[in-house]
Amino acid sequence: MNSGIRREEKIQFRRTLIVGLLIVLALVVLTAPIRPGEKPKLRVRIMYNEYQTEFFNRMALEFEEMHPEIDVVIERVTGGSWTDFEISILNDYWNGTPPDVARINEGWLNRFIGAGLLEPAPDDLVDYLETQPVSDSLKQVLYRDDDAYGVIHAATWQNLYYNRDHFSEVGLDPEHPPENWDELLDYAQRLTVYDDDGDILRAGLSLRKSGYAPGTGMKFFDFFFSAGGEIFNEDLSNCLINSDAGVRSLQLYVDCLYEYRVDGFEVVGDAEGFANGNVSMFYRGPWVINYLAENAPDVNYGVANICADEISSSNGGYYPLCVASESSQKDLAWEFIRYLIRPEHLAEHARNEKSVPFDIEAAAYPEFAEYEAFMTFLQQENVKAFPTVPHQNEIQAMIGETVERVARSGEDPTAALDALVARIDPLLQVTERKESINPKLISGYILGLLLIGFLAYVVVWWRRDPQGRNGYVLIAPMLIYFAIFFIYPIVSSLTLSFWDYNPLESANPFIGLGNYKDCITDAGFLKAFKNTAVYAFWTVLLGTVISLSLALVMNRALEAIGLYRTLYFIPVVTSIMGAVLVWKYLYLPDSTGLFNMILNGLGADNVLWLQDEKLALGCLITMSIWKNMGFNMIIFLAGLKAIPDMYYEAAAIDGANEWQKFRFITLPSLRPTILFVVVTSLIATFQVFTQVVGLTEGGPNNATRTIVYHIYEVGFKDFQLGYASAAAVIMLVVVGFITWLQMRIARDR
Repeated sequence: MNSGIRREEKIQFRRTLIVGLLIVLALVVLTAPIRPGEKPKLRVRIMYNEYQTEFFNRMALEFEEMHPEIDVVIERVTGGSWTDFEISILNDYWNGTPPDVARINEGWLNRFIGAGLLEPAPDDLVDYLETQPVSDSLKQVLYRDDDAYGVIHAATWQNLYYNRDHFSEVGLDPEHPPENWDELLDYAQRLTVYDDDGDILRAGLSLRKSGYAPGTGMKFFDFFFSAGGEIFNEDLSNCLINSDAGVRSLQLYVDCLYEYRVDGFEVVGDAEGFANGNVSMFYRGPWVINYLAENAPDVNYGVANICADEISSSNGGYYPLCVASESSQKDLAWEFIRYLIRPEHLAEHARNEKSVPFDIEAAAYPEFAEYEAFMTFLQQENVKAFPTVPHQNEIQAMIGETVERVARSGEDPTAALDALVARIDPLLQVTERKESINPKLISGYILGLLLIGFLAYVVVWWRRDPQGRNGYVLIAPMLIYFAIFFIYPIVSSLTLSFWDYNPLESANPFIGLGNYKDCITDAGFLKAFKNTAVYAFWTVLLGTVISLSLALVMNRALEAIGLYRTLYFIPVVTSIMGAVLVWKYLYLPDSTGLFNMILNGLGADNVLWLQDEKLALGCLITMSIWKNMGFNMIIFLAGLKAIPDMYYEAAAIDGANEWQKFRFITLPSLRPTILFVVVTSLIATFQVFTQVVGLTEGGPNNATRTIVYHIYEVGFKDFQLGYASAAAVIMLVVVGFITWLQMRIARDR
């Protein structure tokens, strides 16, 4: 009998092993980079909108006809944002598999060039670069020594958009837009419209004063540069934003908001407000031309250069086409770039974008040369890019946060900018980076030791527990998954946290606990930690109470109870980004937002839900409770169904009321379920990220900046992976400790 069982076990084990080997073999075959006889690929990574898909696919097909020896693969990043695009490129470069051709953010060029990741452009393309109608100050970013590292495919800077009909309405000449700050303020006051209570109905001049902090800072530079300001001194060792130009520019914000009241936080500004008729003038890039064509084709508007205080100047940037130094198809990569920048192709690309081509010959086509808005952008002089400095994204965010804080509070610009410079200057001081042992090597050693220990354990139980062999083989795929997606990231993060690690630097020194010290003394991290703790506390507390309350109701024998359970569960299976977009419209600050519509119907004023520091975090909490309460409700329902009815029957015989039944039967019986819901909810709340990105981007004034969002900003935009890893380890330890404490308390009770 026993021999028959063992024979059957052996057969079953062999079958399991064969299936596992076949799965591994299939994975190897499917992930093989190039199969025999397959043509090499030319990978092209470009961020573009859906309506450009046909254009780029056709470019690839036509180029393949000219070069049949190659397959051109256009890699469009899903997600639809520059951040998704930039992170995807970074990941490819870090992993040693960069695309052959990529359109890279100009803010990263110096770092990429300095790290040796880009190939110098051929002489003919360098000559072409010099002819492109783009400010010389922008072109210089593409150069290192005597080499240029790409050509400009797209660019952006700001101009003044103004509503011609609004101008005519108040007696201003639509053909004479403001040219200097005095005219800008005068026009803005005349264009602003108020209601009977003195609230702004139409902003004469919409300022970028809140939202994504680096973006707020960059828009401030349109005024700062026009006042003759320079952000840093020549050797980039000191910040000069507290100069007279900076003070006057920030004072202009304060005057517009408080003295002249030509703008306000309650106004939906920027392109959206302009399209809705709530804004008369604002600064923005050429993409607005396409936005207005699609969303407000009837708006009669004009475009003018930036208003000068001392000189008309704009903040700007561009997106060059570059070739990776590790590309195995460099010649064909440059040839494909030459094909993309042919005048007829740049003209078609610009035509689809409803923008201007950055090519002299293409820009001379009548459809562009006769379009005043396009030509106005090309006529903008003194376009400046933000210099490449250490901690660049962090500094941009600090500037944006200061602009928003001063705009909200009206505090003294001089004192605010002096304090800002005192924080920025230490970040600019560059110390020599000394190479030490590679942290990846240390991670490899640790993972190797863990693997050896695991294999030793496997050998021991394989001999001691022959009955359980098949079970362990069956869970092997899950163990492999756990090792790859949990153990490996934890070990890597823990190791990197002891290094000043930047993947774009040639030297990455070991600094011990330096990153942990920086975290606990960093105001940004402490603010993010506080926000996360508050968010987690209220989300878990209120979410648990509401979910349990719903479960108690849904546990009753009501009519159509299945329908109600389904309705409450729908948010759980809804796409998180879809839910974010819906709630973003619910929270709109004007009368088009549903919540404000309800308030208006009750006779109350509009509320700045996501723009108010005191309300924004509460709005995130509300949305998260709504999103997750259905799942927790189902868990509680399962717990309620497991409580024997005899307990309630006995209590009823003893005369217990409903509250006493709940307190002495339901709650004690649900203790394991409550513990599960609280622990899983707590872990999820500490990982909140998508809601922050989609609704507030950490604003206003960092009021919704959470730990994961902070890690993302520092790690993927400033490349401080050591610091980001230390922050992640701290979060892991805190969540682990709180979870252990909860389970300990529950066990003791």
